[in-house]
Amino acid sequence: MPRFITTVLCVIVLVQSGFSHDPNLATFTISQKKGVWILEMSCAQEGLDRAMRKFKPEVAKLGFSDRSYKEAVVEYLKSTIFIQADDFAEVTLGQGAIKLGAHQSNVKFELSGMPDSPKRLKLRLASMSENPEHVSLVKVFLPTELKRFLLDKNNHFEVAFEMDRKDATAD
Repeated sequence: MPRFITTVLCVIVLVQSGFSHDPNLATFTISQKKGVWILEMSCAQEGLDRAMRKFKPEVAKLGFSDRSYKEAVVEYLKSTIFIQADDFAEVTLGQGAIKLGAHQSNVKFELSGMPDSPKRLKLRLASMSENPEHVSLVKVFLPTELKRFLLDKNNHFEVAFEMDRKDATAD
């Protein structure tokens, strides 16, 4: 457990120190804004390009300014992100926005089907997991606390946790 905490702290320091363009790192944030649950993802364009070349090689050749490429990115993300609330409600990625840049990409989705006050969440955020060195830093903003998790190949990019407890179990 101390090694896990050290790793999380190192990743946080690296992200806040300006190394956000690391192709092996993505950040996911889940929060509720004005009564709507939102998932935001930020990653290096290089890491996303790598994943797209494996997911849809014919589209990846078009380049990130092409509309087909953006549509393929959304399709890819929807196929690699799984969120379950309260052990039964599968949350889907709804309306969103995508901004692909030369160095960094940002994606935002509304979370459809998320209860107002979920008691338990299970997340599988496997986007860019094709890269064996990939790590995702996940932040979940709750009304009373902030939960942070580090997802990687060792925990299969999954975590499940109770909202009212301070601990989490990596699946």
